[in-house]
Amino acid sequence: MSGPLKPGPYGYIHTDRQDPEPCVLRTDGDRLIAVFQDSSGRHFEIPVADLPGRFLERLPEGARRLSSPHYLIPLTDEELVVMGRITVMWGHLDFEMDHIIRQLLGQGAPPNISDRTMGAKLRLLEKWLSKTSLPEKLGADVHAMLYALSNALDDRNVMTHGSWGWDYRPEEDLYHRLARASNDRLLPVTQLYSLHERVCEASVCVDRVFYGVMHQSEAPPERNRLQIWVPGDFRPNPPPRDPFVR
Repeated sequence: MSGPLKPGPYGYIHTDRQDPEPCVLRTDGDRLIAVFQDSSGRHFEIPVADLPGRFLERLPEGARRLSSPHYLIPLTDEELVVMGRITVMWGHLDFEMDHIIRQLLGQGAPPNISDRTMGAKLRLLEKWLSKTSLPEKLGADVHAMLYALSNALDDRNVMTHGSWGWDYRPEEDLYHRLARASNDRLLPVTQLYSLHERVCEASVCVDRVFYGVMHQSEAPPERNRLQIWVPGDFRPNPPPRDPFVR
């Protein structure tokens, strides 16, 4: 195909190449825009919604680092970073919750606790607390931890288990990017940052309880501590200045 594609509010593609290469995807508010380059090096932009099918199929070709799924991921690089941080933090919370439950419940802790979802772990602890008396401070810390985790749980589940896409509003003629769970619970992309802060707050609460039940001490005040596993009683040298070395 040569000649122009369908004009749109972001310009048009007019090229002498049979198949212009898409360079990048970007967002403009709630619209997804494809950026193309023609043989002269000029860049053109057009909304993804206006692209013919064969161009839509070629969109991932501009970024070969990762394989492309059979659908477009409606998230910017920055949003994916936020989502990645939430995912990494949640894994750490799951890990610490397993140790907290084993320590508090002792022989009453299910042997497969690490296989349970966070929601199931919270319900287990709530039931146990209703029949148990803890020291005042520890009890207050555990209740604060349960509240903080519950405050992030539903949105985190939609983020992780929901389908990310576009919700079209005919009355606005706009596409809103969001995740939709199978129970129709929604998480707009704009809520990722709020979720990130709620998970951060939960990490402080979980750490407080973790140190209280595992070490009978206060959690260290500094943030972003390095998580290092070592064999047996081996004590490594202080970690390198750059914590991301291999």
